[in-house]
Amino acid sequence: MKEKLNIGPRISETTAQWLEATFSSRNAGAEIVLEAFPALYKRSLHKTLQELTPGEKFLLIDLHNAYAVTPIHLGQGVDLQVRDGIDIDRLDKKWGVDKTAFLEKLEALHPFDLACLELWATAFWHAGHWEAEGALERYVGKE
Repeated sequence: MKEKLNIGPRISETTAQWLEATFSSRNAGAEIVLEAFPALYKRSLHKTLQELTPGEKFLLIDLHNAYAVTPIHLGQGVDLQVRDGIDIDRLDKKWGVDKTAFLEKLEALHPFDLACLELWATAFWHAGHWEAEGALERYVGKE
């Protein structure tokens, strides 16, 4: 097994209390949560992205350009962002998306799945995927 790396994220008092109440220690809990998240994220996206059309995926990525992910809001405002993007910027027309059908899909998702979608859409921009020609199509095509 590879050696584990040390990191030092800051957390709120509420999160610290939850970790201490749920696990043997704050550090043990943080390690479990951080190590488990990538697999849970991948599993969520595998299911959720299959339910979306390419246009819906493009729209989500478009909305998340220059978007700041925050723990307190993650997964909680996707439907409002989509509504604004459609109503104000007409992104449904840009990407060929049926507004009603897309909003119904989003409303049916669990908050964890919405949070994963936000992270996925934001990762396109944060990880520099956008720099290469055809990158958006390749990103949306993989799951």
